[in-house]
Amino acid sequence: MKKRILPVALVLCSLSLVLVISCSSGSSGSSGSSYKAPSITVSDVSSLSSGATSTPADATAAKTLYTDAIGAFSTAMSSELSSSLSTSSIMRKGMKTTTKTGPTTITWKGALGSGTVDMTGSYTTTETSIDENTTPVVGKTYDAGATMSYSMAGTVTGATVTKGGHTYTINGKLDMADDFSYTVSVKVTAVTPVAYSASFSLDLGLSYGTAFTVKREDGLGAKFVIAYGGKASIPKTAISDMNDTSAFEADFEKQLTAQPATLTVYDDSNNKIAETTLTLADLDAAGLTFGTF
Repeated sequence: MKKRILPVALVLCSLSLVLVISCSSGSSGSSGSSYKAPSITVSDVSSLSSGATSTPADATAAKTLYTDAIGAFSTAMSSELSSSLSTSSIMRKGMKTTTKTGPTTITWKGALGSGTVDMTGSYTTTETSIDENTTPVVGKTYDAGATMSYSMAGTVTGATVTKGGHTYTINGKLDMADDFSYTVSVKVTAVTPVAYSASFSLDLGLSYGTAFTVKREDGLGAKFVIAYGGKASIPKTAISDMNDTSAFEADFEKQLTAQPATLTVYDDSNNKIAETTLTLADLDAAGLTFGTF
């Protein structure tokens, strides 16, 4: 699983000689919230044409075409939007620093490759860390973490994106939102050298849907409809090694894989030609950023 979802928010907090907890990872705050799939149906794409000269041979080929295209689109979206998300305020309370970004209204209207996008959304994140000049005190517990809420919805018209030597033309509708949060608590047990006991928790809720036509430059294409709602969480759990995330990743991956959504594939005459499943883990592997810019 890519570290975008389980940010190396464990490697996240380097507790070296000085106790520095300064985690910066996109995250959101709907702890354990259950997300519903957005209202996305084939009617959102029925009047559109991909212009494809051939369609995927089977469900596996369809899934690959879709995930490659959405991964390329997500990369382009992340690049376009990241510059608009800036820190609006920093608040200090004792040695604890809270950095808040937003709420920021996101407007993405303009060219993308040979086409255009027209999307709006919002982004808010709050990060709490410990000032880097903090001197560790034996017996004291230090808390850090972050929360993020993100949403984006709108339309894509003839946008072109590239990935792996292929160019994809995309039309249609996208609707997504996510909430992501994590917390880290560290209790100092010794200072020379620094020793500690620590715990970590994480929550993710995602609502994601697209009704897209996709055509690759070689003519392969189809219409894709998916509406997904899911969540995953790691309850407060002791950390024995801040550099080893394997146990958390395995549990998180298991939760993501256990929540599939149906990806339905149509030709340009709106005949269903394939159906397969996608999990949150599949979307992450494809490169979907989940708002973490």
